[in-house]
Amino acid sequence: MLQFQDERLVAAAVLLEPLQRCIALTAKYASERKLFGSTVLDQQTVHFTLAELQSEVEAVRALLYRAVLSRLNGDDVTLLASMTKLKAGRLARVVTDSCLQVRLSSVAQFS
Repeated sequence: MLQFQDERLVAAAVLLEPLQRCIALTAKYASERKLFGSTVLDQQTVHFTLAELQSEVEAVRALLYRAVLSRLNGDDVTLLASMTKLKAGRLARVVTDSCLQVRLSSVAQFS
């Protein structure tokens, strides 16, 4: 487990910007899409879902920063790097699934 710590951190770091963009594009879409006289973003569940996803991305970012700082200080980051990559990978699935549901739910209302 001592190998590939840098790679684990890079794998987690590479995911953060696309996840951020996915949330931003979904929020933009939801703010423009009208549904029953108001925007999709006006629905409380959609608003809270996007806020929760954003919070999770920021939590992984904080974990990543902590792991990188520890690595730069010469500490053993095996546990931190593994946790960061695990959370980032799982979050990638959750964010993409949730954003897709927000987009599809507004279309399904009229099917």
